[in-house]
Amino acid sequence: MRLMKWYPETTGLRTARSEMDDLFNNLFLFNRRRLDSDYRGWTPRVDIQEHENDFEISAEIPGMDKDEISIEVQENILTIRGEKKTEEKVAENNYHLCERSTGSFERSFTLPDNTDPEGVDAEYKNGVLKITVPKTIKAQPKEIKVNIK
Repeated sequence: MRLMKWYPETTGLRTARSEMDDLFNNLFLFNRRRLDSDYRGWTPRVDIQEHENDFEISAEIPGMDKDEISIEVQENILTIRGEKKTEEKVAENNYHLCERSTGSFERSFTLPDNTDPEGVDAEYKNGVLKITVPKTIKAQPKEIKVNIK
């Protein structure tokens, strides 16, 4: 039995281009995303959340050691870099498909003005990198009494 992608039909007709794309993708067990990643490396998926006192950046970086990942902040730009090494493929194994991404990656994020780059903290556990960027204490509004002359 062969598995095929299911596309919900909204119009009842598919374009000739999408039919041809499916034909070539299924024929060669190859997809456009894989082609792109071969040339650009790979990019970990990231979630960014804002909390009352900080921002939290979570990046999925499975299969790496924490020593293979670097984080730096320069001029309010936080950059995550790393390189996932290719495993040696044993010639005896008969691979039919290999989709795991390898190679170097880099993601950069501009930090808001209300953050403290010096207080950035990171934790790497179970393939997820969590970076905490603390917010600075907001300037309290100051009330100034003006005398009327």
